Amino acid sequence: MEEKLPQEKKRDFALDNFRGLIIVFLLLFFYYETIPYTPAFLLHAADGEIMRFADYIASGFMLALVFAFAIGLEKYAAANDYKGAVKRYASRYLALIGVGFLLVAIPAIMESGTLFRFNVFSVFGVAGLLSLFFIKLNRWWQLGIGCGLIVLYQLLLFVPAIVNYVTLPQNDFGGLFGAIAWCGFIMAAMFLAKTYRNSFKQFSWAVLGFVLAAVVFGAASLAVKLTGGGLEFFMASKTRVSMPFVFVTLGAGAAVFWLFAKFSVTRQIPVLTWYGRNSLVMFIFATGAGRGLAVLTNLFITSASAAYVLPLGMLAILVLSALFAYVLYRFKITITV
Repeated sequence: MEEKLPQEKKRDFALDNFRGLIIVFLLLFFYYETIPYTPAFLLHAADGEIMRFADYIASGFMLALVFAFAIGLEKYAAANDYKGAVKRYASRYLALIGVGFLLVAIPAIMESGTLFRFNVFSVFGVAGLLSLFFIKLNRWWQLGIGCGLIVLYQLLLFVPAIVNYVTLPQNDFGGLFGAIAWCGFIMAAMFLAKTYRNSFKQFSWAVLGFVLAAVVFGAASLAVKLTGGGLEFFMASKTRVSMPFVFVTLGAGAAVFWLFAKFSVTRQIPVLTWYGRNSLVMFIFATGAGRGLAVLTNLFITSASAAYVLPLGMLAILVLSALFAYVLYRFKITITV
């Protein structure tokens, strides 16, 4: 039987601050991603390459979403009932799918691109719907099922047809098949979220376990790459959403959140807290403003000017977004799904 969660106290700013940090990374990434002079180490690694900084951002965003959804669901279920909570969050996951495809469709229509393409929102929405089948289970069962789904998906990657599907350009984050691995990610993150609400000491041990798993899988993946062993089973790949990728990014994200939980539970961090309170709106802002400023930058940037134009562009997008986030925060405007 699942342990009883503690009563809600004052607002926990750790989650706001963690989400805010992820939004900062997203703002920068959506700006510099399409600029040709961006250093390679800031971009996503190609399939088969060693993971880079950008490969951790989406997992961090998903981890933040899961924590918010898990805590909100438990609170809603305690005040109402689980059936109502499931319906409520099913509608939220469906809304995320809609937002995801809308964010793809608008630029696709403007640039005559691909209308149907998976992104972080649509894949997370599908994975979230799958996770609702296990939502009432004990957190340890959720952890076991989550790890089982991650391993199952990894075994499916031995099927060439599935590998061909998940590596298609329009199937970011693995598309529909990748949702299996992301559902496993969600269940493991649900375990962390419930443990965090139950006891910070237990949460610390849980995070340590995930960090150790991340180190093991990360070291194995790096060894395979450096030695040319050809054992793709142990390669961390964002493109394939491989098992090592899931555990490495989940462990890294959990460790960063632990730092916020340790030092900023009752402390607002300017800018980060502003971003975190309206993470969905800021994600959409990051997509639109970041890409828009990138278009302007590409009109005049050259290889000679990139060294100072790129940092100035990053600073500009952070300043504009901080002003926008502050206005929302100052007037207590919150938009969620």
